[in-house]
Amino acid sequence: MSIHRLRENEAFDPEAIQILVAVLDDALRELGLVHRDDPLVQLVARRIIIFAQQGEHDPVKLRKLAIKSFGEHLKK
Repeated sequence: MSIHRLRENEAFDPEAIQILVAVLDDALRELGLVHRDDPLVQLVARRIIIFAQQGEHDPVKLRKLAIKSFGEHLKK
C-alpha cells in the first residue's frame, strides 16, 4: 500500500506527497511494520493523511501523531 494510492482523490502537492511518504516510512519502521501488504500499513497511511488534512504539516509531529494513535501495543 502506498500513500500515492490512498491520496488519489486528495489535493496534496508533490512536495507534500514526498513528506507524507517519508513520514509513512518512518512510522512503519518505528512500529516494526515491514510488509507493505499488511492491513495495518494502510491504516497508518490513512491516519497520516487525516492528520495532514487537519492541518498538521510538520513531519515529526505527523509521525508522532500516527504512532500515538495506535498506542504502545504495536511498538516492538
